[in-house]
Amino acid sequence: MSKREFLEILRQSLAGETEPEIIEQHIQYYDQYIGSNSTKQQEEILEELGDPRLIARTIIESERIAKQKSNYMGSQEYSDYQYYNQDNAQNSNKHTKKRNGIFFTNTRWYHRIVMLLIFIIVLASLFTIGRILIGFLFSFGMPLLFILMIYLLFRRR
Repeated sequence: MSKREFLEILRQSLAGETEPEIIEQHIQYYDQYIGSNSTKQQEEILEELGDPRLIARTIIESERIAKQKSNYMGSQEYSDYQYYNQDNAQNSNKHTKKRNGIFFTNTRWYHRIVMLLIFIIVLASLFTIGRILIGFLFSFGMPLLFILMIYLLFRRR
């Protein structure tokens, strides 16, 4: 694999998963890291680095964790606060969408399956309780209603 192929696969793997600025930072870093050495040295470096998709996955996960920590931190340094305000002023709609969707975007597929199973169990429990209540109504309520109607019918005469 050549340096250009490595960087292109890395860029494609990161596209849509992180901010474009972060993608460019990492592309520049790996471009400089691999350097303009001879082809043989570049191949050795690329072999040591491994699959660019795995590197991209690591970058995506570390960015996600960093965002979660910054969202939940109670206090921040002034420089972080200033950076956030500048960024927020420039991209307020983008940040609002991210904050609104944080619960569902950060859940993994198996968390969603567990939530679905819990929902199904709760729904099944409610149906079972409803069926039992309707059963009691027909078992005890209908005979009582029938007796009450007969009583009212004979009481008027």
